[in-house]
Amino acid sequence: LDLLEAISRLPAIHQAVILLRYYEEASLAEIGAALDLPLGTVKSRLHHALAALRREPGLVNLFAMGGDS
Repeated sequence: LDLLEAISRLPAIHQAVILLRYYEEASLAEIGAALDLPLGTVKSRLHHALAALRREPGLVNLFAMGGDS
């Protein structure tokens, strides 16, 4: 399974935070400003997106369990 394919299967709200965080290297505050979201919402969406990606069988080793910030 390809990483971009796995990301494309996420809900749009989760895709946005993943792409901004890891492809654009935006800070959590920058993501919040770009998406007009509170910091807590950004953190929650990032956490849920990474959890979903960790559940993908082909991506198990790609995302280490650890801090999302």
